Amino acid sequence: MPAPVVYAVDLQRNVMYMECIDGDPIKAWLRAAPLPEEAATSAAALSPAHLALASAVGRNVARLHDHQIVHGDLTTSNMLLLRGTEGTLAPTVVGRSRSDDKNSLGRPAR
Repeated sequence: MPAPVVYAVDLQRNVMYMECIDGDPIKAWLRAAPLPEEAATSAAALSPAHLALASAVGRNVARLHDHQIVHGDLTTSNMLLLRGTEGTLAPTVVGRSRSDDKNSLGRPAR
């Protein structure tokens, strides 16, 4: 999962200088392609695009957890869908992330 490169951290001014990533929050994509009402009760009502996005989110979260990283504040507003890609995601807002000896499901780290 691509993530923004951190170029510098200024602890005196509490500023972090990071790479700008060309993408839109998942939230914006969902607003443009809203879920049908039936999706609340039936996964069969999801479009292939919605299923692909949900799978991409799941794969990316699992990848973080495989490396003992717990995001801590994962929402549709702080994962970017990168422009010009087929569902590549990048996490943003890493202030609550932490490394742990167990992933969020409580399983021992591999």
